[in-house]
Amino acid sequence: GVTQLAAYLSGVGRIAAGLTAARIMGFERPAAYRFLLLANALILLAVGSNDALQAILHEGLHPGSGDLIAGGVSFALVLVATGVGLAWTNRMGLLPFAVYRFILGLIMVGLALI
Repeated sequence: GVTQLAAYLSGVGRIAAGLTAARIMGFERPAAYRFLLLANALILLAVGSNDALQAILHEGLHPGSGDLIAGGVSFALVLVATGVGLAWTNRMGLLPFAVYRFILGLIMVGLALI
């Protein structure tokens, strides 16, 4: 819960907060990463389905075959990105992501002070 609240702070990502909580609870890095990807995939699927249904019912949109193809390609690319992310995490750990977020945070603070 505390890490979910931290995710509302600027610069703290939902995945980073969840990974931190999972690691504190004793999950190994790959298991924590897999769990968070699965949990976020379910959330995105629910939100995306709701948005699509609302657009169809209330805005009169009629999805065609192009929309279905785009959805299928997006799904396939997400599976590929998930596999690459898991392989990266197993090999390199999460340090590159932490360094990236830290540097990005420093840049944002620097820009805010200008």
